Amino acid sequence: MAAPIPTPVSRQAQSTGTARPLPAALALTVICLLVLIAFWARTHFLFAEIYYSDEFISMLAAKMVAERGFPVLPSGLIYDQGLPLSLAAGALTAVLGFREVIVRWPVLLVGILTVGVTYAAARRLFNSRLIAVLAAVLVALDPLSVVWSGRARGHALAHLMILLSLTTVWLGVFARPRRATRLAFLAAVVLAVVSHNVAALSVMPIGLLVAVGAVRWRPTWMREPGVWVEVVAAGVAAAVVFGVFSVGQIGSTVSLQDPYAGAPAPLGIEFLRGFFLPGLEWSRFDDLIGYLIRPGTTWLLPTLAVSLTISVTRWVRHRADLADHAFLFLVLYVGVLILEQGALLTRSWQRPYLLYVTAWSAFLLAGAFSLGRVVQWLSGQAVWLLSYLLRRGMPRNSESVGGRQIAGVASGWPSRLALVAVLALPALAWGPETVRIGLVERGTGDYNTAFEFVRQHMRSEDRVMTFHTSAAYLYVGRCDYYANQVSAKVLDDENEETMLVDRYTGSPLIDTVDRLNAVLAEGPLWFVVDSSRLERRYEPFFRQQILAQMELVHTTGGVYVFRSRSHPLPVPEQPLVGLNANFAGAVLLEGYAVSAMVPPPEGGALITLYWRLLADHPLAMGPTKVFVQLRDRDGRTMVQADHYVYQGLLTASEWNRLRSQGEPLRDAAWLALSEPLPVANGPYRLFVGLYNPQTMERIPVLADTSGENAVVIDLPSQ
Repeated sequence: MAAPIPTPVSRQAQSTGTARPLPAALALTVICLLVLIAFWARTHFLFAEIYYSDEFISMLAAKMVAERGFPVLPSGLIYDQGLPLSLAAGALTAVLGFREVIVRWPVLLVGILTVGVTYAAARRLFNSRLIAVLAAVLVALDPLSVVWSGRARGHALAHLMILLSLTTVWLGVFARPRRATRLAFLAAVVLAVVSHNVAALSVMPIGLLVAVGAVRWRPTWMREPGVWVEVVAAGVAAAVVFGVFSVGQIGSTVSLQDPYAGAPAPLGIEFLRGFFLPGLEWSRFDDLIGYLIRPGTTWLLPTLAVSLTISVTRWVRHRADLADHAFLFLVLYVGVLILEQGALLTRSWQRPYLLYVTAWSAFLLAGAFSLGRVVQWLSGQAVWLLSYLLRRGMPRNSESVGGRQIAGVASGWPSRLALVAVLALPALAWGPETVRIGLVERGTGDYNTAFEFVRQHMRSEDRVMTFHTSAAYLYVGRCDYYANQVSAKVLDDENEETMLVDRYTGSPLIDTVDRLNAVLAEGPLWFVVDSSRLERRYEPFFRQQILAQMELVHTTGGVYVFRSRSHPLPVPEQPLVGLNANFAGAVLLEGYAVSAMVPPPEGGALITLYWRLLADHPLAMGPTKVFVQLRDRDGRTMVQADHYVYQGLLTASEWNRLRSQGEPLRDAAWLALSEPLPVANGPYRLFVGLYNPQTMERIPVLADTSGENAVVIDLPSQ
C-alpha cells in the first residue's frame, strides 16, 4: 500500500532548518516593497510605447468591445483570444476613449496582482514564509514577467490563472482536499484558456499527474459523496472552452501555406486539425528546454538540481514531506508539459515563448523552493555555528543560565540574514535587466506611427495594403488588402467563393505576384510592413516587385511605409537580354530588361538588372551603390540613376538567402525622362556598374572593356 502524503500538524513542523521562522510583519513589509518595485518597472515599460506586433490585434478587439459590446472584429470574427482582457480593456476604452496605454492598464494590474498571488501560492504549497517571499521576489524582478505585464496581450492573465490552477489542484486533491478548492481549479483553467488558448496544454499534464497521484495517495477521492458535482462542473468547463474555440478564431480560420495544416484532427474534432503531429526528434525539444535554461536562469539551475536530488532521495526513502511532494509535482508538471508540446504538437505550437504562459509560474515556484531550501540550510548551519561560538565564550557556570538566551540570539539573526540572501540573489541576477527594462527610452514608433503617417498623407483615392491589418484599421479606419505569402490566416469570404480575406478586417488576400501587380495597376497604393516580415513573409520575386514598383517614403521604429510610383511597372521574372559581367568575383550581372517606356513629361523607363550572387556577402553590398547612366553617341550622360540596391534595405541575411536559393537579385532603376530623347543623338548606350559612395571607387569588372569598370549595354535605336 502506498505511503500517504504526510500532512503537517503545524506550520512550525513543516519549516525546514532550525532558524527562527521569518516574522509575518517582516514578510508583509517585504511584499509591499516588492509590489512597489514591480509597479515601477512595469509602469515604465508600459509608458515606453514599445509594442509587440500582436498587441494591435488586442487593441482592435478592445475598440470593438467599446463600440459593439463584444469583440466582434470588422471581418465578423469573434476574437476569443484574450477574451477577459478584451472585455476589461473595452470597458475602459468606452469610458476614457481609445489610447494604447489604456488597453495595457488591465494587464499591468494583473502583473502587479501576480506578485501577491505568487507569495500566497508558495506559502500554501511549501508552508514557509521565506520561500514565499523568495517566490514573490523572483516574479517581481523577472524580466519576462515585467515585459509581459506591460503588453496588451492575454499572456500575463493566462500565466496567473495557470499559477492558480496548479495551486488549487494541489491543495484541493492532495494537501487539503476540498470540493470548493477543486471547483476553483476548474474556474482557473477556464479563465486561463480563454485568456490564451495555449493554456489548454496544461490540462493534460495536470490531469495525468492528478490521476496518478490520486490513485496512489487519495484513492477514495473519486468515491466521495457528491463527486458528480465536480464531474458536471468539469463537463461544463470543457463545453465552455470547446464552444469558445469552435466559434472563435481557431474554428473559423483557414491556415494557408502551412505545412502542418493537414495534420489529422483528433477524435474527429475538425477545428483541432493542424495541431497534433507526433514525433520524438531532439530538434522538437531543444528550443523548449533552452527557454528554461537560458542565460538569465542559469544561476537557479544548480540549486534546482540539488533540491531535486534531495526530494527524490527523500521520496524513495518515504521521508518526503508535503513541501517535497509539491516541489516534485511542479517539476513533473513542467517535464510532462515540455514532453507534450515537443512530442505531440506541430511546429506552430512549439514556440518556446508560449512556455511563459504554461510553465513559467511552475518553474519560478520550483526555483524559489530550491533556492529557499539552500538558504534555509545555510541559515541552520549558521545557527549551530553561532550557538557553538557563543557557548565557547561563556564561563562554564553560566551555560545553564544563558542557554536559552543564546539559542534565541543564534536563531533570530540567521533568519534575517537568510532574508537578506533571498533578496540579494535575485536582485543581483535579474535586477540590472529589470532596471534596464524599467528605464527603457520611449519607443521611436511602430505600426501606430507608421499608419498615422499614412493617414496624414493619403488622398481619398489611395488604398492601403499591409501585413498588419488590425493596426491599419485602428489608425487609418480601413484596410484594403492583406499581403502575406507565408502562413496567412484567412476566412472564407461569404460573398465570393474564390476570394480569401484576412480574418481580422476582412481585407482581400494578396499572396501572388499577379495579384500584387493587378492591385498596383489599379491606382495609388500604400504598403506598410516591418523589416522582419518584409524578409520572412514574402518570396523574393514578390518582395522585388514591391521594391521596384513602390518607393520607400517613411521609416519609423523598424516599420517601412511604401507608396506606389506614379507609373508602376512590373519587373520581368527573367532577363530579356543576357549578359555575363563579373564584378570582383562576387557578383555576376546576368542580364537586363527594359520595360515599356512611359511618355513625358512624367515619363521614363524601368531598367531591371539581374544580379547573380557568387559568394556570401563579400562586398559591402549594403552601402554599395549601383550607377546606371544613359549616354548618347558622343558619350554625354543624358540621364543617370544612382541608387542603393533594394532602396538601401538589402541585408546580409537577404543576400545569403538569395544565393542559397539560387534566386537572382532583381534590381530596378528608374530613368526619368522629362522630354523625348533626340533621335539624332543616338544610338544610346547604358553604362552600369557598382561603386563605394564613401570613396567613390568603383568595383572592378573582370575583363573590363569599357576602360572605367562599367558594363556597356547597346540599346536598340527605338
